[in-house]
Amino acid sequence: GLGLAISKMLVDLMHGEISVESQFGAGTTVTFSCGLRLGEKVLERPVPPESVQGKKVLAITDNALGAPVLAALLLPWRFDFTLAEDISSGLAELRDADSAGKPFELVILDSGNKSQFGTSDALRSIRLELGLSTQPRVLLLAGFNPDVGQKEIPAATADAVLMKPILGPPLYSA
Repeated sequence: GLGLAISKMLVDLMHGEISVESQFGAGTTVTFSCGLRLGEKVLERPVPPESVQGKKVLAITDNALGAPVLAALLLPWRFDFTLAEDISSGLAELRDADSAGKPFELVILDSGNKSQFGTSDALRSIRLELGLSTQPRVLLLAGFNPDVGQKEIPAATADAVLMKPILGPPLYSA
């Protein structure tokens, strides 16, 4: 399909070769090769300041593809982080941690959660309804969605809003 045509164009631009093997009922294998050389500059990951190491962070996303990416971005910073697979379980984690006297300091909320409990409802619960003794900072991850109006992304109730796709440096500075 279109993905294969785009892949061929990219491989051609890199002076490489691409091949496709397909067997009915067994699937398709796409392979490519191209001559790449090592870059001259090595990018270094930022070193997490000691002040953030061990901070309790709750990430709420039901995106099966985005969750591992978010976890990979958070791991090097040595946060004590929990990944909740939906808004309801995330709110339960928040409430339980607060009740145990070990509240989360930061909540990363993916505005693309597909539950019937929307982003606005989740933010309202965090800020007003859960009765948390310690309010966490809330970082909202927002993506372009033509079905979600600006009213669904209430920046006023989040401490920061990052547009997806997220990369390390903007996440760390937020």
